[in-house]
Amino acid sequence: MKNFKFNLEPLLRLKEVEKKKIELELAHCQLEIDDFQHKLDSENKSISDMLSEAELLVRQSGSIRSLLSIPNIMEIKKKNIKTLEDNIKTSEEKRQEVLKRLNIKNSEIKNINEKRDEKYNLYKKQIEKIEDDKRSELYNLVAHYKKLEH
Repeated sequence: MKNFKFNLEPLLRLKEVEKKKIELELAHCQLEIDDFQHKLDSENKSISDMLSEAELLVRQSGSIRSLLSIPNIMEIKKKNIKTLEDNIKTSEEKRQEVLKRLNIKNSEIKNINEKRDEKYNLYKKQIEKIEDDKRSELYNLVAHYKKLEH
């Protein structure tokens, strides 16, 4: 119905814009988590590759001299892994917080939409009643004029 106006429409549009911003923030958090996870996987693979190479070097040369730097490198890699795991945990906590905010925003939007639907249904009933009253009035007028003609 073209004349229906919902007074909370600007608020609804604002909430939807806020929701889009939260969704973008959520996507950013997920990208951050994915990036940290990729780096973590890379570090773990690097350690695995380094251990395989060390094993191969020992087999080929029989010397452990080439392995002297491995403990230092391993320590650095373990620190990197710990940092990445902490970053993932922090980012995941942030993502959960953003997800909560998104759920709240969705709930707010749902409530406003429900109010709009209620008001629209009430408006429709009022319009239908007015139309019914006009039809009834028109019917009575027609009946009255037919009565006068006889």
